[in-house]
Amino acid sequence: MSQGGLLPEFVSSARRAEGALLLVTHRGDWCPFCCGQLVALAADEGRFTQAGAEIIAIGADSRPRSDALATTWGLPFPVLADPDGGMALRSLDLWNATEHGGIAAIGALVFGADGREQWRELGRDVADRPDHDRLLAVVSSLRLPPLGPLPAVELAAGEAGPEAFPAWAFDAYFNGARVATAALRQRLVTEDDRREARRVSRLAARYLEAWSLWRTSSEAGS
Repeated sequence: MSQGGLLPEFVSSARRAEGALLLVTHRGDWCPFCCGQLVALAADEGRFTQAGAEIIAIGADSRPRSDALATTWGLPFPVLADPDGGMALRSLDLWNATEHGGIAAIGALVFGADGREQWRELGRDVADRPDHDRLLAVVSSLRLPPLGPLPAVELAAGEAGPEAFPAWAFDAYFNGARVATAALRQRLVTEDDRREARRVSRLAARYLEAWSLWRTSSEAGS
C-alpha cells in the first residue's frame, strides 16, 4: 500500500476518536522490544492525544494472546489480532512472511482524520523503533485539535503464549541491553556503528524509564 492509501475497515472499526491515528505493529508477545515499545507508548499516550492522535497496536498473535499482552502490560489502547495478516497487515504491506510462519513487520504508521496514510517508518531490525519525538512531530504537523477523553479499553485475561515475554524480566532485559550496547560501542570502529549502538542504548533506557513511570501510575490508579 502506498502512502495516501485508506485505513482498512478492520482497524478503522477499532478507532475511538475522529482525530489522527498512530498505528504500531508488534511481532508477538514473545518480543521484548515490541513489549518495551508498547509500554513506552502507553506512558506517552497523553502526549499523543494532546496532539490529536489515538494509538492502536496490531500484530499476528491470536485474540487470546493479544488480550493477554494488553492485560500483562496494562495497555490503554486497542491491541488488534490479525493472525494470518488478512484483515489488515497484508494490505498495509506490513506482513513478514519469513519469520515464525508469518508475523507483523516492524512499523509505525500515521493516518489522518480522514483515514488516509500520511507517514510510515519500517524498522530494519528488532531494535529499530522510531523516536517518540519524531512521531509526535509527524502527528503535530497535521494540526489537529486535542482529543477529548477516550473510551476505556476493556482488558480481557486472555491466554499468553508459551514464550511470552514476562513482566518480571523487563528490568533485567533492558538493563542488560543498555549496558551491553554501551560496552560494545567502545569496540566499534566507524562512527555510524557507534551512533547505532548509542541509539539502542538510549532506546533501552527510555523503555526502562517508561516502565517505571507506567508501573507507578498503574499502582496509583488501582
